[in-house]
Amino acid sequence: MVWGTDIFGEYVLDESGWHGLAGVYWEGGAPLWKIRAETTTTRWGLALQWKRDDLSPLAKWEQSRVDGSGMVLAGVEMHPFPLITTLVGVPWIYGKAGTHYVSTNPDPYKRRVAGGLKVTINASF
Repeated sequence: MVWGTDIFGEYVLDESGWHGLAGVYWEGGAPLWKIRAETTTTRWGLALQWKRDDLSPLAKWEQSRVDGSGMVLAGVEMHPFPLITTLVGVPWIYGKAGTHYVSTNPDPYKRRVAGGLKVTINASF
């Protein structure tokens, strides 16, 4: 940790060569901010979140270093009830046809812009 920032790196050698992951993570401030930046041998990205009790806006960007395709996500995390977290987000996939993010788009209809809702229930037994 340097100046309150986590710095990480990991490298693997396999049959196709060296592959790496490196990045930084910082969390702090009042209200709380979370910032994460990562890079690999094939992509890079940045994520920002402003943590608040009621609404926490967030943004995320990932881009292929190989073909320039990528994804931008804007969203809001909410805590409407105890033990319940919801995330509403709008991802936008960009790039030419056949590029990494366009061809691996998880949407079954391959829409470039869509909306999403994730509900998480946190409980212990």
